[in-house]
Amino acid sequence: MGDTNTNREITILLVEDDQIDQMAFERFIRQHNLPYKYMIANSVEEAEKAIKKGGFDIALVDFLLGDGTGLEVVRKITRVPVIFATGQGDQKIAVDAMKAGVYDYLVKDNNRNYLEQLPITIENAISHKLANEKLREMEREVEKLLWVVSKTENSMVIANKDGKIEWVNEGFERLTGFNQQEVVETYGDMLLRNNLSGLNPRSPHYKTLISKKKSVSYESKNYTKEGKEFWVLTTITPILNQDGEIQKIIAIDADITERKEVEFELIKAKHKAEKLAHTKEEFMANMSHEIRTPINAIIGMAELLGETKLEQKQKDYLQSMKFASENLLNLINDVLDLAKIEAGRMKFESVEFDIRQLLASISGMLQFRINEKNLELKLEVDDKVPELVKSDPTRLNQILINLLGNAIKFTDKGHIGLDVNVLSKKGDTVQLQFDVSDTGIGISKAKHHSIFESFTQGESETTRRYGGTGLGLSIVKKLVRFQGGEIMLESEVGKGSTFSVQLDYEVCKPTKTTKNSKDKPNKNDADLKGVKVLIVEDNELNQVLAIEFLKKALAHSEVAKNGKEAVEMVKNRKYDIVLMDIQMPEMDGYQASRKIRQEGNSVPIIAMTAHAFQGEREKCLDAGMDDYLTKPIRFEKMVEIMTKALKKHSEK
Repeated sequence: MGDTNTNREITILLVEDDQIDQMAFERFIRQHNLPYKYMIANSVEEAEKAIKKGGFDIALVDFLLGDGTGLEVVRKITRVPVIFATGQGDQKIAVDAMKAGVYDYLVKDNNRNYLEQLPITIENAISHKLANEKLREMEREVEKLLWVVSKTENSMVIANKDGKIEWVNEGFERLTGFNQQEVVETYGDMLLRNNLSGLNPRSPHYKTLISKKKSVSYESKNYTKEGKEFWVLTTITPILNQDGEIQKIIAIDADITERKEVEFELIKAKHKAEKLAHTKEEFMANMSHEIRTPINAIIGMAELLGETKLEQKQKDYLQSMKFASENLLNLINDVLDLAKIEAGRMKFESVEFDIRQLLASISGMLQFRINEKNLELKLEVDDKVPELVKSDPTRLNQILINLLGNAIKFTDKGHIGLDVNVLSKKGDTVQLQFDVSDTGIGISKAKHHSIFESFTQGESETTRRYGGTGLGLSIVKKLVRFQGGEIMLESEVGKGSTFSVQLDYEVCKPTKTTKNSKDKPNKNDADLKGVKVLIVEDNELNQVLAIEFLKKALAHSEVAKNGKEAVEMVKNRKYDIVLMDIQMPEMDGYQASRKIRQEGNSVPIIAMTAHAFQGEREKCLDAGMDDYLTKPIRFEKMVEIMTKALKKHSEK
């Protein structure tokens, strides 16, 4: 008996009417422990029933049966190999059996030695069947592929394993203008003005294909036969044989010229927008500097003047001057905030703060304006509002100041209200609602949506009568939305308005430190007593202001008019601290600070800048400065920052 590699159980239909032959078949299977199951049909009729039922892998059919011949059975069997067995040694019978579709023919002998050939014959028959099925499957796939190739508009190329083109479809000829004869036996480099195509063995795409034996996709700029430029997305795919070796390469090109043109236009537009944004940022920074520099002098001088002995009328004039200056400062802050938001540079903190303390501070800041218009401020905070929360107090302050400022501006009589209530609480998160109401002129329903747009006010009459840029509400809405909140408006012309802001806050537990932090530290002007300060400032008014502030703090000061002069003075004299303006002629504050640090001097340097964009502090620190003051400079803030820097320097 021959060896067999059959390793799975095979079901055999045995069509045999001779019981001795049946028994010999069964005994042979048992003796050789063959992995066969079998079913027996004693006649043509029984065989037909078994064929209809199915469930067998191969049929072993005898020629002579009681009710007919095995040929009748063979003709009814499809998709299953048939082995014909007969004791009749007639060649014609063998020929007829083969014509009927049998796989092989076995001649019975008296000793039934033909059974010894059965296992290898069955194995071959099964293998032949599987091979035929695989072949038919491949033929179906080829038919599908040929159909796709014939219908596709894309360019398709078949190359040998070395990348040489063997065949192209009509889509290739339409796209490139080259016919098959012109590109066969080439890599198609002529399409890329003789640069390497993906089929060229020297190209990185071909090398990746060979090493990984997987599809590779890439984009490339090509040229037609007439020299017209076009872009394609190419996918090169290896066709592998049974051993996993590359036999052919298929390359498919999709024309993406229109998409690339759109991409190039978008890139141009992006670069243009970035350039415009950079120009806008430079303009805003320069405008900030040009406006804040004189405001710094006006507000600072007004602060110093307010500490002198004045008559009541002079005090009123001074108050009006300070009020006008603060309004101008608020205007530039609004413009800068809008620019920051639009540039995506607005950042939010997450710190603990006391809401009631923040509201009291806002109330104090606005009290003068409220009193000036004979209005009443009604502040109500629900007892359920937590004492301490975590979020961005600066942005909440900005939102409420804007809304309350508008309420005061557009209300001539009556009251301004600020109510704070808890909407919901989930775990450590509480949702608060801030309602800012007034009894002012109100807003028509038609304007409720547009009122939040930049540079928009309710009516043109409103702009003429009350002034303003219309930026406040736009900024408020953006600040609220960026924090995941909502802002709503209820208003009627002549009956006032209510703006409701909903924001989520993390609830914090008060500690001794936070409770004591409510007490403001006592101002100590003498913290700078005897300190020697170099003021680096090119504006004469701001020089005078800085000198007066330092004199008030009992410090000594000298002035350098630009960065170059400051570097020489620091080199030749000893100073305890330097107040460094940023924008100056000859040498700016950044350059001067770097020069001082390069020469090994560690004197504390505090930036004084009218630039107020996000990232300015980082630029100052990168230049070697220790801290940062934004103009207009407030006396107490200046003393605080300088004291902190001096203390830190002394601890080194």
